[in-house]
Amino acid sequence: MTDYAAAPSEPIVQGLLTLINNGVTPFFSGKGVSAVFRTPVAATPPGNALGDFTLVLDAGLPGDVGLDPAFGRSLIEVRGSALAVPAGSTSIDEKAINYATVVGAAPPVTPPTFPIGANAIRIILSAGGVPTDPFDADGDGVEIVLWRGYARDPNYQVQIIGPLYQPVQIL
Repeated sequence: MTDYAAAPSEPIVQGLLTLINNGVTPFFSGKGVSAVFRTPVAATPPGNALGDFTLVLDAGLPGDVGLDPAFGRSLIEVRGSALAVPAGSTSIDEKAINYATVVGAAPPVTPPTFPIGANAIRIILSAGGVPTDPFDADGDGVEIVLWRGYARDPNYQVQIIGPLYQPVQIL
């Protein structure tokens, strides 16, 4: 069994968030996420905002339910679209991640609570301040990597490369 306490970084989430069913339903392919849904927002009428997704972490991974947001490190990369002008670009220019607590595998989403910690992440995307889905001309999905940073040195850097940001292995 791996001693994750001695590892300089612990991978928690790595994969691709896309939209299926003609851009309606969020879908995650990769590891570390047990559920994904559009984050519900309070509005009249209540609904779901574009570009706002909650990913529930898989409880079977290191750093699982109870991730300390102080040690959470993330990389979010919006894939360009062939439908955009110029091709391969995206209109999404603002990306944010927020750590949250979800009881069960569905809403409501709340700030991290003690002693649970964060068992979910919330991804928010927008273009020029307008919430936007990574679909059609606005993008072709979002690559997400979340890892637990090195607890003894908050300035520790880890090198990540793609596609889907495979960690570098030096032999």
